[in-house]
Amino acid sequence: MKSMKWLLLVATSVVAMSVPVQANEAVDRSYYELLIDRYNNGTTQNDRDVNHDDEFAYQGGDFIGVSDRVQHVADMNFTTVLVGNVFDAERYDGKGIRSYERVNEHFGTEEELRDMVEAFHKQSIEVVIDVPLIWKGQSLDEEQQRQMIEKVATFIESNDIDGVRFVETDAYDVRTLEERAAQLEQESKRFVIIADERVTERAVVNEERTELLQQTFAAFNEPTDAFVNWSLDESIPIALDTLEGERMTKKMVDLRMFPPTRWHLAATALFTLPGTPVMTYGSEIALNNDLWQHPIMNFKTEMELKERIGQLNDLRNRSKTLRTGEVEWLHTEGDYLVWMRSSDDERWIVALNNSDETRSIQLTADQIGDGKKMRGLLQDDLIRQNEDGTYYIVLTREMSDVYYVEEDQGYNVGYIVATASVVVGFTIFLVAVLRRSNRQSV
Repeated sequence: MKSMKWLLLVATSVVAMSVPVQANEAVDRSYYELLIDRYNNGTTQNDRDVNHDDEFAYQGGDFIGVSDRVQHVADMNFTTVLVGNVFDAERYDGKGIRSYERVNEHFGTEEELRDMVEAFHKQSIEVVIDVPLIWKGQSLDEEQQRQMIEKVATFIESNDIDGVRFVETDAYDVRTLEERAAQLEQESKRFVIIADERVTERAVVNEERTELLQQTFAAFNEPTDAFVNWSLDESIPIALDTLEGERMTKKMVDLRMFPPTRWHLAATALFTLPGTPVMTYGSEIALNNDLWQHPIMNFKTEMELKERIGQLNDLRNRSKTLRTGEVEWLHTEGDYLVWMRSSDDERWIVALNNSDETRSIQLTADQIGDGKKMRGLLQDDLIRQNEDGTYYIVLTREMSDVYYVEEDQGYNVGYIVATASVVVGFTIFLVAVLRRSNRQSV
């Protein structure tokens, strides 16, 4: 029922006039990051060296298992999936690479890798693999770098992989990393990103931004004033979790917070603030890494956050303004954060109540305009201008909403008709089923 209501809201708003983006540029992407070994076990045929009692041993995840869960990623509307290192390596997480040509046999065969990539492509999702730049504990010399580029280019072309991410890059200077990335892009015609914050135009996940997001949204009543210094560079990837650090859910639990509520609030910020969102596997189930650094994904638990993530990603994919629009901070005091993203085509208001009490904020006609209404697409709210020309946003504790600003032309006939059509259609369907059932019983 919630999904139907969401479709009606989007279908009867101006947002529906836009087409979901194809991730041709970095700012258009949204990343879902996973580890093959910890995601899903699709077959026991490659379960070598599996030990479920050892955190550092293989756990059985494979290419077939990931292929079986492509729809799960697609339901959350991500444009790009980061699948980690698929090459032969000593460890499940890709450390200790042994080849730039062979796949890790624990994950399956190269044919199964191609099937996985094809499954993602059928859902219009790009696939990015990791390429570690440390070989047998040492950095690559110039000749090894040249060979690496040739081998990786051949590998990703033959398996139709969309891009690569250089990892384990600390031993290299920025110039070398940028040159090797450019060479690989030219040779393979695929894009390259670099997991190194020194390379600002290509880096994946900004640690400073992640720290601010975690500090603010792990618990309620945390101040939001630091966001006025948030970088407006949309190309810088941002994340609430990383594979290397402490999970945000663990911090929430340690602070005795209720993770699903906190995650709803944090996800709203992640997908609407300037930056390219990166979400680590398991965030959709509020995964906790209190026991293992890389826990096994659990697909049998409730997916409380999956629908909300999908909604936010859908809005971001449809609206260029939510990806690249100008930012104006409307309120950053205390624990109530409100900002506007605008362009010549549209305006959005994002409001987050990070407190444990109901809060309100008054916006003026100078900020919103006269004769407007604000449609809340997450809470199904509708705000109209008051007689004194102001607009009031009221949110209960730990709630957020994304408002689309449009002309107030009275009642939305289209929405009423669409809603009535659904109700009438469903009623007709039920009557038909009941009549058929009665005839069969006679």
